[in-house]
Amino acid sequence: MRRHDQFFKNQYLKDPNREKYQRKFEQELMDLLESLIAEVDNKMKKSLERIEAPLPDSEKPKDVVEQIRIIDASIQEMIEQAEKLGDIGKIEESETIMRQIDRLKEQKGELITMTEHPLIIKEKQMKVCEICGAMQSLQDNEKRLQTHLEGKLHTGYAKIREHLDILRRRKLEWKRKIDEDREK
Repeated sequence: MRRHDQFFKNQYLKDPNREKYQRKFEQELMDLLESLIAEVDNKMKKSLERIEAPLPDSEKPKDVVEQIRIIDASIQEMIEQAEKLGDIGKIEESETIMRQIDRLKEQKGELITMTEHPLIIKEKQMKVCEICGAMQSLQDNEKRLQTHLEGKLHTGYAKIREHLDILRRRKLEWKRKIDEDREK
């Protein structure tokens, strides 16, 4: 159990091995902070996947789903027709149909992209905060964004990330110092 006691603090400050203990305690703190950051990073990854995931057909506009179905049926019919023409030696007609199929596939791709693009569907108009992992609406007003930035969760994770960077730099400095001492 660790206590914050003035007596122990004074003992620590007078200890000749203070730097060794400080490195040990800072490594423990670094491990804890890294685990907290790993948790929020994992949360952010899952949120991003949810935002970027394609919509199921049930959430896509019904008219677009129907257009895609009609295009698929047309493509299938035209493929069969092109194969028959190719089998009887009408290569030019078959190639013409294949070009039409390519155009239909492009139209289908555009429709799919339009329905799956996250900014088109209102529920998909979200972003993930890179500091705390909170999901935010892209339509949030300035006051709401400011409230988020001043919130306990966001400011807490900002401080954790900042302190972790400080600890990492300090650890690199210690390693550099140890390496220099070994070289001497």
